[in-house]
Amino acid sequence: MRKYLFYSLIVITILSILAFFFNFPLFKDFSKRILGPSMGDNIGTVGDFWWTKYAFANNLNPEKIILINYPFSLNKKGDLKYPLWNKIIHFLLSKFDEIAVFNFIMLISFILAGLSIFWLTFYITEDFFSALFSSIIFSFSPYHFSHSWVQITLAHIECIPFFFLGLFLFIKNMNYKSSLLFALATLLVIATDYYYTYIIFLTGILSCFYILIKRKEISFRIKKEPVLLSLLLILIGGFFLTLSVWKNFLGIERGEFFQQTAKRPFKHLLELSAHPLNYILFNLWHPIFGKVTHLFFDTKLYGGNDIEHGSLYLGISVLFLCFIGLRRGKFPQKLKFYKNFFIFLAISGIILSFPPYWDFKVFKIYFPSFFLYKLFSMFRAYTRFGVIVIMSVAVLGGMSLHLILKNKSVKKKIIYTLGGVSLVLFDFLNFPPFHYRDVSKIPPVYEWLSKQRGNFAIAEYPLEDINASSTTEYSLWQRIHKKPLVNGAPPLKNEFSYRVMRVISDLEYPQTLNILKRLGAKYIIVHTAQYMQREDIYLSSLGECKGLKLVKDFGKDKVYLITASSKEVDFKDYEVWRQRKIRKISEFLKSKVTIPKLKKVTFRPKIYRYKITYLKIIPLGELVVKISTPKIYKNSNIYEISAEVKFPKLLNFIFKNLKAEAFTLIDKEKFSPHYFEGVLFYFNEKEKIIVHYDQEKHLIKIKEKIQEAPPYVQNPLSLLLFLPANNFKEETQRFYFNAGKRNYFLEIKKVSERNSVLLLECKVEKPEVVKKKRLKARLLIKIKNSDLPISTKMLTFLGPVELFQKNLK
Repeated sequence: MRKYLFYSLIVITILSILAFFFNFPLFKDFSKRILGPSMGDNIGTVGDFWWTKYAFANNLNPEKIILINYPFSLNKKGDLKYPLWNKIIHFLLSKFDEIAVFNFIMLISFILAGLSIFWLTFYITEDFFSALFSSIIFSFSPYHFSHSWVQITLAHIECIPFFFLGLFLFIKNMNYKSSLLFALATLLVIATDYYYTYIIFLTGILSCFYILIKRKEISFRIKKEPVLLSLLLILIGGFFLTLSVWKNFLGIERGEFFQQTAKRPFKHLLELSAHPLNYILFNLWHPIFGKVTHLFFDTKLYGGNDIEHGSLYLGISVLFLCFIGLRRGKFPQKLKFYKNFFIFLAISGIILSFPPYWDFKVFKIYFPSFFLYKLFSMFRAYTRFGVIVIMSVAVLGGMSLHLILKNKSVKKKIIYTLGGVSLVLFDFLNFPPFHYRDVSKIPPVYEWLSKQRGNFAIAEYPLEDINASSTTEYSLWQRIHKKPLVNGAPPLKNEFSYRVMRVISDLEYPQTLNILKRLGAKYIIVHTAQYMQREDIYLSSLGECKGLKLVKDFGKDKVYLITASSKEVDFKDYEVWRQRKIRKISEFLKSKVTIPKLKKVTFRPKIYRYKITYLKIIPLGELVVKISTPKIYKNSNIYEISAEVKFPKLLNFIFKNLKAEAFTLIDKEKFSPHYFEGVLFYFNEKEKIIVHYDQEKHLIKIKEKIQEAPPYVQNPLSLLLFLPANNFKEETQRFYFNAGKRNYFLEIKKVSERNSVLLLECKVEKPEVVKKKRLKARLLIKIKNSDLPISTKMLTFLGPVELFQKNLK
């Protein structure tokens, strides 16, 4: 017993040192730095922790959040609960602040995850060094890191190895003691996370089938009483642990979150599933080899998942060690069963993590998630089956190292283990930069708001539902000012508060301010930077709005006092106004006239990356398009667009890196609408659309329907089309270019000229027959100033070919 305790202390010490090494900037200010990305579920969780702490301190119900979705509140009574974590979190919040509690719970997962798989591997190999090696693989894997930055319950992957350790002890001994341990291990999974419960439910069934088939190899005999006891304990304990789920299903309590997640859209399965290269290529944040992975990002073999759902890299060093050990190693009879079991489990996990199908156009290959969705439609992120894969590979890596270390001296065992650990840690390296958010500096607008006295609510714009990233950000700083937020309605169509939110989110609607006053809002805070950064929201001019008074201007954040009178919401009036607005824009679209007095141009500084692929699968290079911050020149905005085609050095003997840049002058007061044809995914359908783009009112026409559209739907390269009208004599011009994915030609047709602004019809089409796929063509336009000519050239194999020159003067 002392030996096992000593081993545990050594493992905990080593894992603690490594966890500190990978996250050491966090420890400089543990209560002011949040582990994880600058925006994500981690920020929302800190906001939830603060509310729980605030509710307990003020004798409020923590399940009814009265400071969000004011005055309706946000009801969490019927939401899914994890009893184990709720108790732990509530205890810690009574002693420490919310950020320290969040960081502690996340960091402790590195120790617990490593310790759990250490004892699983040690049980199999009875070798300290190989078990330590497995613990480092599992604990510091990209899968664990990505989840430790986002969600608490998903970060605690230690329950998975404990389940399989309990299973092995149960099938070996088959007595009442082992059945109790197995039941406790299973209940630990259920108490940790329902996603992991689902994963263990499926992989546990597969494991039991495999054990039954191979029972002769391990002399396994089923005993009725222990099996029934463990099943009974799991069923009874599981029922009480999942009580919140049953209450929702039976309609006793219906949580708002449960209503949103009871049935996930099928398209989420396609988006949140694994792809083959996810397991093989370095993680995207690797400081050296992450650039290689970026070339494959958003391809069919790698997918376009975010960091949380796409981080499944197993490690080249680990895979190589497993290959050597499994191919050349002579496993004793005792270890053969475990070797084959974890190979089977890894393959099962990979197949279960794949999307519903692979579409080869001619035929489809279906995977289990397609059929499982019909039974369990609440689960969408099948990429999380990757935890089974990384656990299996970690155990197999430990077993392979065990064969290598066999009959070696202690000194050599230490050297070999250190070498293996060093390679693994380099494989899984994720800094620089370190991943945390520093919240020590409070935005001035919230500091000012915290000093305002009185009981009143505020509305922050963009105003969105509870799941929006903007609402998550607002809830973080609510810790400082403690004022109720009108923002944060649950996105349920039949919910009254959500219907109200849809109305007041539009500041152009004349009654918005009256309704806000009725809801108890005193100020609205407008975050202009968010409107400039995002493509799906639009801000009208507030300077001319009646019922508003600017009281504080913090640059990117402006505070307005609501002086309008109070008024009830009238949904019918809003719909009439909205339809009238759409009809008005529809008439404009038919006339195709220029727009007078444009206040804002929505082209923003940004970097766009396009993959250049061969056969739509193999990445060859990347087209990087950069749009600069606009400069003012003679009452016009000058945007610089630079395009660069980059190929790996290995391909330089075939392809040459190309660079192009362009300057386009945009009149600030007069501007022409944009027109183009293309195929877009809209309303979950693939449609051929014609877009008449209006910078001020931005509508999109699909067939006969007029719909509101994001103010930045066009390709960034279309900036090159907005040329000044001076001396543009050609009626129609056509250019061939490559948009980073396929060959297209661009047709520019002069339509009209008014107020020194040229209106162009721009059509981008793909030729039906392309004789040669040349990836090197690039259109180059330069406009230095109004006295220099427009130089338009095509970059080809033969060098730059001049197309035409025009003098603006």
